[in-house]
Amino acid sequence: MLCNACGANIPDNSTFCTTCGAKTVPMPQNSVVPPAPAPNAPQYMGGTMQTYNGYNAPAPMAPPAPMYQSFQDTTPISPLGYIGYNILFNLPFIGLIVALVYAFGSNQNVNVRNYARSVLIIWLIVVVMYVLLFILLAAMGASMSEIFKNSY
Repeated sequence: MLCNACGANIPDNSTFCTTCGAKTVPMPQNSVVPPAPAPNAPQYMGGTMQTYNGYNAPAPMAPPAPMYQSFQDTTPISPLGYIGYNILFNLPFIGLIVALVYAFGSNQNVNVRNYARSVLIIWLIVVVMYVLLFILLAAMGASMSEIFKNSY
């Protein structure tokens, strides 16, 4: 007997399919069974074609394999790791180079890379603030020199 849902061979007078678990409906003895595919059946998109009542249906295909796999290290940074990276990134000149290598290099832990990028963003903000402060103090100094120059 064949399962109505998946087409698997199951014992006669079975109530449920042993393969898919679907409830079976007993078929009359003179029912027509679809023919088995011929041994030399033509190939169609990686599978053999099955013929049912003159209709050629392609065999089911497996889903395609992914084109690439991502192997990123996502190990979390420990609290001592954060302390070590803070010390390392705050060394003059060497810290900047190490932060750039960790932020834009390859084969690094994703969390270390993101932490190095955040440190670089903070440094950029601090540098911009110092430049703005220097410009403000220079403008104030220039105006103060004009005030003192005119007072004497």
